[in-house]
Amino acid sequence: KAAEENARLKQPEAGQKEIVKQIAQLKAREAQKIKEAKAKAAAKKAKLLKAKEAERKKSAKEKARKEAEKKKFAEEKARKEVEKKKLAEEKARKEVEKKKFAEEKAQKEADKKKLAEEKARKEADKKKFAEEKAKKEADKKKLAEEKAQKEADKKKLAQAKAEKDAKLKALLERKKAQKGEQSILKSDKIANLIKNNAEKKASKTNANEKLDGAKISDIIAKGAKDSQSKGVKAKQSSLNASLSEKLGGGLNSSELEAFKRQIQPCWATFGNEIPTVVNFELDPGGKVIGDAIRHVSGDRGSSFQRARRAILQCAPYKLPPEKYENWKNVDARFSETGLNFN
Repeated sequence: KAAEENARLKQPEAGQKEIVKQIAQLKAREAQKIKEAKAKAAAKKAKLLKAKEAERKKSAKEKARKEAEKKKFAEEKARKEVEKKKLAEEKARKEVEKKKFAEEKAQKEADKKKLAEEKARKEADKKKFAEEKAKKEADKKKLAEEKAQKEADKKKLAQAKAEKDAKLKALLERKKAQKGEQSILKSDKIANLIKNNAEKKASKTNANEKLDGAKISDIIAKGAKDSQSKGVKAKQSSLNASLSEKLGGGLNSSELEAFKRQIQPCWATFGNEIPTVVNFELDPGGKVIGDAIRHVSGDRGSSFQRARRAILQCAPYKLPPEKYENWKNVDARFSETGLNFN
């Protein structure tokens, strides 16, 4: 190009213009090429920027997607935790209901057993009452027979007395006719003595016969009642004498009273309490072992149930730990007069 340029410069002026024109065209083409190159570079740069922007958007979109998935996973995890918690609560609720049902069933069984025992007790009382009634009827019949026998004996004695008096009278009349007035006076004196003796016997017989069947039944009933009362008092006295023997052997009176005061707030009596004796065991901490209250004697019904509730409600008990061997097994007697320990 330089050689050509030099050749052109050596040409005439007309040719110079053409050369200038060509140079201008050349420069224009060069400028156009530079412009196109710049445009192309700009387009390439724009394309790169667009690609980077698209990559950035894609990365941001991917990041957003991952965040969404992460959030969704967290929500799913939270939902599963909620469901797990709900299932655990439902399981716990079913366990509570199952336990409650078992307790209700046990209570119904206990009530059924109590009713059966109460029915058996009433049947026994009814049978005992019938036996006592039959015994009273038999006693009454026996007394009536004895009374009839006494009436027959009395009638027989009266007939014998009448016959004896008739014979005596006939004898006296014969003697009176034979011996006269003196003999008659002596016979009258004998007759009066015999009469007085007979009247005394009759009076004694009438006094005995005034004890009719009803009074004799009352006497028998009173005697049986006194005997029963003496037996109950003797039994109660024997029981009360031994009530503190076991605990009292290790606990002094103030400790026994303190034990009573701990149970007493939970014990309510209605004034006509049927005595009941129960047994229970305590651990060294004063708690009832296994919540087991056993019936020993006396009433098995309401008295026993109230005594059982009182013992369980007021536990644990504060007792001397060094005397545990003396109070680990307890017999307690509940009655309308109060509480005693064995």
